[in-house]
Amino acid sequence: MNIRVATIDDAKDIAYINVETWLTTYKGIVPDKFLQERKEKIEEIVENIRKKLKDNNIKALVCEKDNKIVGFATYGKERDNDLVYQGELYAIYILESYQKKGLGKEIFKQVVKNLISMGMNNMFIWALEENKSCRFYEKLGGTIVKRRNIKIGGKELKEVGYGWNDLKGICC
Repeated sequence: MNIRVATIDDAKDIAYINVETWLTTYKGIVPDKFLQERKEKIEEIVENIRKKLKDNNIKALVCEKDNKIVGFATYGKERDNDLVYQGELYAIYILESYQKKGLGKEIFKQVVKNLISMGMNNMFIWALEENKSCRFYEKLGGTIVKRRNIKIGGKELKEVGYGWNDLKGICC
């Protein structure tokens, strides 16, 4: 396994993983029509990722295994001007066939190290409450500190916000 900083050339692989993991993770949670539309908009997603990487609007890591990119994480400054949390894990996705092998934990730990090096001592992530992967955040010490309602594909859903108050206690 290799974890490295994502480049603009990785945008297509990141978009593919994003769409595929939404299909496997959110099936039965998010409307099927919305998931199918994401698949049909893959080129638009690729361009959006390229733009964000080029403009340095996000930091991104990719996880390589078996000579291909099988996961990614995006992170940076907390986006909602929260008074407590400085850093935010925007997204972390590993292809289903590579999950439960420690890859997610390793890329998570690298995000934490990178946020610490950016001067951020705590972190936050939003997750759909029905997402089975919420246990992943809990096992890594995240605690639910916020809740909100959001709408995806016309369906009202609940999100939970996990917080980590001391990143140094996670990995370093």
